[in-house]
Order: sequence, then structure tokens, then C-alpha cells
Amino acid sequence: MSQRMPDPLPWHADNWALLQARRAQDRLPHALLLEGPAGLGKLRFAQRLTAALVCAAPDQAGDACGSCRACRLRASGGHPDILAVTPEEPGKAIRIDEIRDLSERSVLSAEGSGYRVCLLHPADAMTHGAANALLKTLEEPVARTVLLLVSAAPSRLPATIRSRCQRLRFEPPSQGQALAWLAGQAGGAAAQDLLGLAGGAPLQALMLAEQGVGARLLALCSDLAALLGGRADPVTLAAQCQDLPLPTLLDYLMQWLIDLVRLKTAANPPMIFHSGREADLQSLAQRIDLRSMFLFFDNLLSLRRQLGNNLNAQLATERLFIDCGQLGG
Repeated sequence: MSQRMPDPLPWHADNWALLQARRAQDRLPHALLLEGPAGLGKLRFAQRLTAALVCAAPDQAGDACGSCRACRLRASGGHPDILAVTPEEPGKAIRIDEIRDLSERSVLSAEGSGYRVCLLHPADAMTHGAANALLKTLEEPVARTVLLLVSAAPSRLPATIRSRCQRLRFEPPSQGQALAWLAGQAGGAAAQDLLGLAGGAPLQALMLAEQGVGARLLALCSDLAALLGGRADPVTLAAQCQDLPLPTLLDYLMQWLIDLVRLKTAANPPMIFHSGREADLQSLAQRIDLRSMFLFFDNLLSLRRQLGNNLNAQLATERLFIDCGQLGG
């Protein structure tokens, strides 16, 4: 029975065509760094490429056939030429022993007729020691072995790692292309607003819709204005947001602050997350000094770094809204 990968994402077409041309010329890079904002499907692209590289009979588009022995092994999770390293839990680090094991196995010849593929996601989760351990593998390429590093924060990777990879950049698609794709998914009537909150990243917008948090986030802009105007209570607002995961709330507040800073410092900023709310945010931005905005942003970053430390989410949320309410003076 044929095993199919998820349908290709339309905004991946140019990067896919580039790599297929390189493969046809037998010039695939030894190491690829797939980089770009979250929510663009970089891991999905890497998995699609992995499937194609181990497949014994790729189709005309370069995709895995889905039915050969290699594809069946890959679909079952047991292909010996696919080596994947991810953190044990989201937010945790990739440790040095995991990279050493990957490096030892990557020097072996591919067992099938395709490539051996080593996939690291997110690559920026590697500890300093793990990144140093990967350098030897990057510096001593093995024939028909490809390393795929996926990262939404490539600046967190050491320069020595970045310089030894060919970087493949992923950018948000045009709004028209993104909305057309979302229309066939579960974007709903608020797809355009959610796409704005997602920074133009369609998969991020879809995730917000599927998690059921989109409506709460879209209402939060008005709630924050009421909070700063003394018309809302921070503890009550925190209770209303109890279904929002704390990381999602932190991301939202960072976007909200970025919009305020952009609107305060530029008459017509090229991009804001809250499309259609410029006038309301512009009025709000004029009431808050930049220093207060940056201090609050630093608090958000500090809290984000503590997410793995068993924080009390409700208390942290209440503290956030109390601090936020004080921005308005």
C-alpha cells in the first residue's frame, strides 16, 4: 500500500526546485541549514526531502514514490539511513552524547540505494558541547550523506556551524498565497487576522485556529487597551486568559509591544502583526514611553527563559497583566 507524505506547501516550490536541480547534477550540499521564521513548514520540508533522498524511485518532481521498500521502512519509522535528533521534550536541549552517537553512525555507508540523512530539529537547541561535537562531522563529509539542520533561530548557532552549512532561507509567502492555502484548511473567517498575528506564517495561523486560541488572541488587543486605560482588572483578565498556553501569551505580548514600538517610531511601518488595528495601536503607543516598552519586553524575554522551570502559569499571567497595566502610567 502506498505511503504518502503530506501535500507539498506551495511556498516551498522554489527551494524544492533548487535542491532537485542540485541533486540531478549530483551536487547536493553535504550540510543544509534550513532557516526562517517559525510556522513556515521547514521541518515538513526537511521530512519531505529526507523521504525523497532515501527513496529508491523518486517521481518526476523528485518526491518519494511512497511504495518502494525504502519508503515503507521510512513510513514505519525504521529506515536505517534516517538518523533524527530532537530534544527529549520541547524546550529541552540536544545533548553532546546524542550528537556523538549521530556522528558515529553518520560515517557509516548508506545501507540502501539512496542517501543517509541526518536530521537535527531544532538545531539551535544544541548545547555548546553538542555543537562542537557536530563540527567534526561537518568538516569531514561522507559520500552520499546529507545533514539537515532546521532552525527558526539560526543566530543561536555558533558561527562555526553556520559557516559549514549551505543556508536555505524560508520566507513567509505573499498574503494572497497564504490565504488561498488557509482557505483549504481550517483558517475560518478570521484567517486574515490570524495570519497577521502569525507574522504571515500560514502554519502558525492554522495552529492558532486549530488550538481554539485565535478568538481569544484577537480579542486581547482591545482588552489590553482597556487595561491600560484603567477599564479592566488585570486579575480578571488573567482568569479570562487561563486557557491560553503561557508561551502563546508571551509570544502575543511580544508582538503587541513590537507593533507599539514600530508605530511610535515610524509613521507607516512596513509590517505590523495587528493588521487593521493601526489607528487604535497608534493612539495607545503615544501614551507609553519607549523606555517602559523596552523594559516590559525585557521582562517578557526573562520570563520566556524560565518556561522550563515549573512556573505557576496563573500567577505568572497575573503578574504579566499587572505589569502591563502600569505601562499606561
